[in-house]
Formats: sequence, C-alpha cells, structure tokens
Amino acid sequence: MAMKRGMLLAVLMVVSSVGAVMATHNAVGLTTLATWRGTMDREDLRTFRNELAPMSQGSTDLFVVRASLAGGGTTAWHGHTGPSIVLVTEGTLEVTQVSASGRCDTATYRKGEAFFHTERSHTFVNPSATTAEFVVTYFVPAGSPVTHPPAPAC
Repeated sequence: MAMKRGMLLAVLMVVSSVGAVMATHNAVGLTTLATWRGTMDREDLRTFRNELAPMSQGSTDLFVVRASLAGGGTTAWHGHTGPSIVLVTEGTLEVTQVSASGRCDTATYRKGEAFFHTERSHTFVNPSATTAEFVVTYFVPAGSPVTHPPAPAC
C-alpha cells in the first residue's frame, strides 16, 4: 500500500507545477528550468494505479521525455514496457491505442491536458499544422528498455 501511495505521489509531483511550489520557499541557488501543469481525469488516475500495482513487487525506473511532434507528424505505432502519463504542453495530439479488448480507441488531447496510457500499442498524431509538444513520464520495470515492438496496428 505504501508503494502505491509513493508511486502516486511521484506521478502527482511530475505532473503538477513543482517549480511554482519551489519558488515559494527560501531556496538558494535553485533555478527552475521549466514547469508544466495539466489536468487529468480521476478515472485515469485510478486506472494508472491499477496498472502500477503489478510493478510494486520490484524496482521501477522513471523515465521522463520532453518531445515535439511536427504538424501532421506521427510517432508511428509502438508500445512501452510499462504505463506512462503524458502532459500536452503545446498544440494537440490525437492518441490511438489498442484497448484490453483489442479494439482501437482514439482520443484528442490539447494543451494543458494530461492522460494515462498503458504499455499496449499506440500512436500519437499531430492533426494540426503547428508543432505539438508534450512531456511523458514512463514507469518501467527497473533495467528494462522503455519501448517494445508494437502489436499490429489498427
């Protein structure tokens, strides 16, 4: 139980605007390089907690990536070795991912929105002409690669 709470706390710290909190105390020599804030659906957090539960038996690596996707670009189909949380910091992403039932679900996320996705196959598409930017926090089994070959796409 403590591990689940600890992981959830780590997620909230990554997704929330940590820099703004740090700036309110008497830090010396601290420079906030970037802060982002996004809103996430509570059901996504419940699902994320359930996805992390099997990983609580061993160590977990946190892997954080800031990425951009050109207008009309795509990440191509891929998967990960653990769940992740994505925060859109600029633009719009259309996310298509394979559900547990094997069906493909597509959702659109805009600047300031955060979402959870599983390790199952997925692709991000930028439907606009302008660049989309996002920050992803991956939770993967310690020492494992972050990506894996995808299952067939939809």
